[in-house]
Amino acid sequence: MTSLRAIAGKHGLKIVEDAAQAHGAVWEMAPVGSLGDVGCFSFQSSKNLACGEGGALTTNDERLFDRAYSIHNAGRSRLDGDRWEHLTLGWNCRPTEYQAALLIHRFDEFTRLQAIRRENFQYLRELMTDVACMEPLAVSGGVRAHGMYMFASRYKKEHCGGLSIENFLELVQAEGAPVYRAFSTTMSDQPVMQNLMKRRPEYFRRQPTPVADQAAREVVFIFQHVFLGTRGDMEEIVAALKKVERHCSQAKS
Repeated sequence: MTSLRAIAGKHGLKIVEDAAQAHGAVWEMAPVGSLGDVGCFSFQSSKNLACGEGGALTTNDERLFDRAYSIHNAGRSRLDGDRWEHLTLGWNCRPTEYQAALLIHRFDEFTRLQAIRRENFQYLRELMTDVACMEPLAVSGGVRAHGMYMFASRYKKEHCGGLSIENFLELVQAEGAPVYRAFSTTMSDQPVMQNLMKRRPEYFRRQPTPVADQAAREVVFIFQHVFLGTRGDMEEIVAALKKVERHCSQAKS
């Protein structure tokens, strides 16, 4: 984001910041949601701060705020115009009062719950030094606070008897470890994009994405709610991983 801000400033560009999975995270400059001209958070049920569905937009630009408000409120003006007057095209994207009430309560609990997540997240990282088949993703030095939405790792099949990622996950899940596949394909390999490329090949110019392809093949994760557990839960996860790793390595030899 530091580099992107410099590029945007040089060329007069605006940044829409995707903070959907980063509640509570802080980059070297500031908290997420304030790093771009507009920030977008999600409150979908899997997130660290959730009310079932929906999200929020953050900005310090009043013109952008008024525009976004109108779009989310059926094209009506925030301050001017008649109640039934539509000044622009818009949608009915308003959250309900029930969602707001739930979020207000969860905002009060958020800092406390993030502290629990942080302690278990860091403890699991320490324990994972004894696991060869899963390599936790590095945390950049610019991260002042991690959002802890996912504990993401690369699966290293060479340390697990060459076992495929699908079979590895089947075994560790059978041992009770909540480890799952992340995004199994890049965007251009998603079925909808494949179908569009077949129907309208003239619309697309597909470029090689070897790094993203490798990430799609290797990345596995543990969801944030697991870190609301105990240190014992973290120890059991690592014990399950080590058991599978040991079994598969011995089976190959």
